Amino acid sequence: MANKAAWLMAKQAKPFKVDEALMPVPGDDEVVIRNHAVGINAADILVQQLGIIYQKYPKVIGVDVAGEVTTVGEKVIKFKPGDRVLAWIKSNMAEAGSDGAFQLFAKTSGDFVCKIPDDVPFKNACVMPQGMGTASMGLFAKEDGLGLPYPQVPPKPTGEVIVVWAGATSVGSCAIQLAVAAGLEVASTASERNHEYCKNLGAKWVFDYKSETVVDDILKALEGKTSVGVMDAWSRDPFPGKSAELAMKLKGNSFLQTVFPSILLPKEVPEGLTLGHVSGMHADVVSAVWGDWMPKALAAGTLKCAPEPLVVGQGLEEVQTAFDHGAFSTSAQKLVVELP
Repeated sequence: MANKAAWLMAKQAKPFKVDEALMPVPGDDEVVIRNHAVGINAADILVQQLGIIYQKYPKVIGVDVAGEVTTVGEKVIKFKPGDRVLAWIKSNMAEAGSDGAFQLFAKTSGDFVCKIPDDVPFKNACVMPQGMGTASMGLFAKEDGLGLPYPQVPPKPTGEVIVVWAGATSVGSCAIQLAVAAGLEVASTASERNHEYCKNLGAKWVFDYKSETVVDDILKALEGKTSVGVMDAWSRDPFPGKSAELAMKLKGNSFLQTVFPSILLPKEVPEGLTLGHVSGMHADVVSAVWGDWMPKALAAGTLKCAPEPLVVGQGLEEVQTAFDHGAFSTSAQKLVVELP
């Protein structure tokens, strides 16, 4: 049994080089997965385009996978060989090596692995890990997030609302479902063609982010309701933008949670606005979401693998094809490469 990977040979190198890679060996708390599908994130594409995040090369990058467990570490008790899973691959950003997702076999901490039902295709399951990880930290982390109550099956209504800005993105799709499971009513923004998509994920109200009156429209719809804040799942518009304006005008918590990378955090924040950003992993959130809620919600059918996969092709050679397609050109979809 041999492993192969799509290697990024140097900073901003193109194309990826498909070549042999070491077979991963699990540590005590790790799981090795035979990947059957990998998801491509906008951040992955920016790594190749801009040479960001990783410091040494050659490197195997990527974070989103779905496949079958092949081996587990001595301390892993939740998973066994043959389990169908999705996983978030956490690699060492400071070192070269084959510890990323874009390969046939990958390993990661068992904390970032979740079983998937037999009727969920791998191509659908692999769209979710990065979005779920980012959204869950933004919503539930107490130190640098909104600090919301954890999601449950079934949800326990809180009587409060949240606005998820850009609900049709990968992070937004997960944020809507997480917020609903945490007992909140959800308002979201999306282009008109994706309104039904967001409602199918659980949003009660959806507004066109392109509308000049979108802030006023949301304020009118949520009049009298108490907001826990705004989760901006896009965070690429000039700051402060409409999401910041909305957060400051809603009744309740004037908190704007963003997915800004640390290097792009605004230096000046309007008075009265609290600005948060996803800055790290918190073990309590990982345990509550990945360890408890996700497997229950997937088994119950209340958690949908979203957005929809856009399969670019099959085989590691197609990773570069997916990168050339561009993640920013998709809407309510995520680029996927299958690895049969």
